[in-house]
Amino acid sequence: MNPLQILGRLSEKVAPGQTPDFTKTHVLLAILTIGEEKIGRKLLSKKLNLGEGTVRNLINRLQDEELISTTRHGTSLTEQGEKFLEMITSYINGSPINETELTVSEYNYAVIIREKAQKVRLGIEQRDQALISGAKGATTIKFKKDEFILPGVDTELEESIKEKLINLKPQNNDVIIIGTGETPFSAKMGAYSAGLDLLS
Repeated sequence: MNPLQILGRLSEKVAPGQTPDFTKTHVLLAILTIGEEKIGRKLLSKKLNLGEGTVRNLINRLQDEELISTTRHGTSLTEQGEKFLEMITSYINGSPINETELTVSEYNYAVIIREKAQKVRLGIEQRDQALISGAKGATTIKFKKDEFILPGVDTELEESIKEKLINLKPQNNDVIIIGTGETPFSAKMGAYSAGLDLLS
């Protein structure tokens, strides 16, 4: 099972149908959300900021892939879905963080991407990907030689920021992306979109 290929397949156009109204980031966030609790379509729609019809299509695709099962009590992950969740979160995982000196909006979400520091240049690509997904921006930080490094900048991170990021348990050559937005969802969406782009 390659979880990144599955995310791509679930979000691509299925001929002769039209392109789905959700991205692979929506697919990932759906699986993360369903993994936390059994959930109904209406609440999932609200959490993903998508229409119910779009979420119905997304759920159908996840069922076809045998990642979820749905009853009248809600949707939950199958054993296959649990394996998928375990694998994808070994590549990319995250949590909300408080506002920092590095971010531009009230809401912030940090994701850690394992062993991808060599793919980061100046962090502009990650910021742009976050903007495309509806966030206000993103800050990319590399963890190398047990130090947090801002690409293209010589200054060290302040201790208060390091303390927030250390909870993500970074290892050498990992990347942390902090998505920032006007809502908690847009910050999370931006961070995961930028992270998935780095993994692709």
